[in-house]
Amino acid sequence: YDPHFVVEKLIKISAQIKYHLSMEDAFIYPKSASSSNADLKALAVKMQEDMVPISAAFGAYVNSWNPDRIGKERAAFVAETKGIAAALKTRIDNEEKNLYPLVANIL
Repeated sequence: YDPHFVVEKLIKISAQIKYHLSMEDAFIYPKSASSSNADLKALAVKMQEDMVPISAAFGAYVNSWNPDRIGKERAAFVAETKGIAAALKTRIDNEEKNLYPLVANIL
């Protein structure tokens, strides 16, 4: 594996995630939080608040790894990557199962 290639892909994924989050923050959450449906409103507010530490952890993760560090600490990088990927997967699954169906039915 090439640590430079890994960082290049990590930066690309980071940009995609940041874009996705900005779209949610600009459109999904404001509309949902102002909904007359109490369930959607409460869920949207909670999920937006819950995303703050996940987003911060992801940002710290991306900023903490560079090619030299990945080359020296491969096992730690793999472990941290698995952890952050699991947190993101859990979040996405929660959105798909709970938030988006409400959004689709109400907005």
